[in-house]
Amino acid sequence: MECFYDHFPMEKKVYQGRSFYWCPHCAFLRKEQILSPKEQKNRYDYHQVDENYLKYMNRIVQKIRPLLVGKKILDFGCGKLPALANLLKQEGYETFYYDLFYFPKKIQEQMDTIVMIEVFEHLEDPWETLKTCIGQLNSHGKILIKTQPYEKDNLDSWWYLRDDTHLNFVLPSTLRQWCSQLGLDFHQADEDIFVLSRIS
Repeated sequence: MECFYDHFPMEKKVYQGRSFYWCPHCAFLRKEQILSPKEQKNRYDYHQVDENYLKYMNRIVQKIRPLLVGKKILDFGCGKLPALANLLKQEGYETFYYDLFYFPKKIQEQMDTIVMIEVFEHLEDPWETLKTCIGQLNSHGKILIKTQPYEKDNLDSWWYLRDDTHLNFVLPSTLRQWCSQLGLDFHQADEDIFVLSRIS
């Protein structure tokens, strides 16, 4: 297997009894065996969209609001309920939402900010998805990614690997290198929130 962005050969690794591909150049980590789209959808159908989930999304809004640019916001990978889009709409943003399984109609509008909350780790092809999102950004637009970066010495016990729908894992330096290839600025806004900004 080759790395997504520069075709470096990826090394095989084993953690928690699972096989992974690991890029020695950018430290991108990817599960070798992944669920089929049908199997993934079946898992997502069990996700609870309840009061606790809505409280969680409210906390996310508080964290990302200072990072948003412009008024047109895309909630990318919103799941069964576009909670983030709905909350931001109440604050006066013009919001849109997309999800591969629940709202698969492609959004044609150009966006000021694209938000991926716990989505990156689920993407079939994160490199191509990022390139597509960049093409949908207005000048100086942003992509906000919330995902858990891994710790190199903790992978054999890290809970994040055990979720069968989690496919991709990165370090902050992974996304920084990807941004350098994609012509983006990179900023780590929090431990698990990363800002990818168009330069022009």
